[in-house]
Amino acid sequence: MTHTLKKENKPMPKREKENVNNHNLSKPELKLTGQNGNAFVVLGLAKSTARKAGWSEERINEYLIKATMGDYDNLLAVTMDYFEVE
Repeated sequence: MTHTLKKENKPMPKREKENVNNHNLSKPELKLTGQNGNAFVVLGLAKSTARKAGWSEERINEYLIKATMGDYDNLLAVTMDYFEVE
């Protein structure tokens, strides 16, 4: 008995299509100058700004996971990828 696999043409889920460097995505302004530079403050301000900008919880969680995967320099680099940082 021979089995053949039928390839289905399903659209890719939105999360897989989404790329932080895609210029079509909202990159809200995040003011960090004059703020406490503590990592938890940066994360809190970013999360609050993202919610105000209408980001989905999935996108916010994606940012938080990537931002907390490394050291402080990683946090700032990821934050600058997702936000227009002042």
